Amino acid sequence: MELTVFDKFAWHLDAGIDEHKLKDYFQRLMCFLKNHLLLNAYGLEIFDLGVDSSLSITSKMLTNEGNFFLSAWYDKYLESVDLNKDIDFSFLEGKF
Repeated sequence: MELTVFDKFAWHLDAGIDEHKLKDYFQRLMCFLKNHLLLNAYGLEIFDLGVDSSLSITSKMLTNEGNFFLSAWYDKYLESVDLNKDIDFSFLEGKF
């Protein structure tokens, strides 16, 4: 299986988004994935380690359902979100 990188902390940091806002965003994203049972055992290990600037959301850390879900919806979600504002996952919640 080919590795898919859905998102990287560093991509947004390079785009000038505040590091504290990114940390909050990726922490909340990882909680969303965990709460919806989209993280596999490896993803749960990453979750337990916590968010830092090296975090990447990849296919390797997701269940089959998680890979399908992010493949279908994550790019559309990113088009609609402003990481400089309050993060709202209602778009993704509505896809379940």
